[in-house]
Amino acid sequence: MLNAVLNLAPMIPATTEYSSLIEDLTASKLPPVREGSWRAAARRALVERLLELAVGRGEHGAIDALAALLG
Repeated sequence: MLNAVLNLAPMIPATTEYSSLIEDLTASKLPPVREGSWRAAARRALVERLLELAVGRGEHGAIDALAALLG
């Protein structure tokens, strides 16, 4: 889901609904949608969250570590 939203990020309109969606997916606080930095902040939040998941940090990282121990 995160990767799909990141791929669509250049086309996503700056609305409060999409801002809320991205905030929910990334657990990040974004600037108001009327600020010029919103689009960059949204993409940054998506990339950071994807990287966290890729390296096994964040809420799902503990599950991966436990699975490796059990394996």
